[in-house]
Amino acid sequence: MRGRLAVFIVCMTLGGGCAFPQAKLDEAGVIVAEVLEAWKKGGKMADTKSLPRPIDFFDELWAAGEALVAYEVAGKHYHEREKMIRVEARLTVRSPRGVERAVEVTYDVELGTPPKVNNNPMP
Repeated sequence: MRGRLAVFIVCMTLGGGCAFPQAKLDEAGVIVAEVLEAWKKGGKMADTKSLPRPIDFFDELWAAGEALVAYEVAGKHYHEREKMIRVEARLTVRSPRGVERAVEVTYDVELGTPPKVNNNPMP
């Protein structure tokens, strides 16, 4: 108990908190890339629960029938206040009418079994 308290005091003294483990941020980025790749291949959103690593995923664009043409995972951050990992991505989507557009999205990622990923429209 004393060790945890000492770490907490040191972290708070050095600027308000300790860095979130990079390995967990990287894992969140990989999880988002896995579901985006499934979307890009033309799968259904429910198929993400059948991936080699099942992932609970929701994205409004996919639910609305948009096709994913391309994606780039752009950033991974831990937000202390919300206790949430956020992964930013740049997507190129195609509407059911065939119109392509670029969008920037932020996914909230909860690491767990299974991991949960949700598009956050207001990060």
